[in-house]
Amino acid sequence: MKGWAVVLGLGFALGLALGFIGFGDFTEVHRMFTLQDARLYLTFAGAVGVTALGLRLFVRVPLESTRLHRSVPLGSVLFGVGWALCGACPGIGMVGVGQGALPVAVALGGMIVGIRAFDFVNARWLRWHSTPCGM
Repeated sequence: MKGWAVVLGLGFALGLALGFIGFGDFTEVHRMFTLQDARLYLTFAGAVGVTALGLRLFVRVPLESTRLHRSVPLGSVLFGVGWALCGACPGIGMVGVGQGALPVAVALGGMIVGIRAFDFVNARWLRWHSTPCGM
């Protein structure tokens, strides 16, 4: 139970931080994607740097070099286009729902429908191996 409390607390802190930074504001995200404001890009760069440092210092698992799965480019483009159109990725969608933003809740619902649609299309026609992180 203590582990869940820690996870909940960290998730709450992350949600607050993302909200304060501006990731929950469509205008801010739009300014990022139209290259009018680099602040959110710099936030991303800082997050990647902190994560890389944390992985280097605290995780002693050798990273394997693997081939890029053929679904990654398409998924990346769809993710980026969806984020640019609705101003919400799945993580910030949760922040928006917590803030009571109905349009973000609708976007999050669309993401869930899209995931389910992919599962259906993949099972029926594509049959791409789709386990998380190549596990």
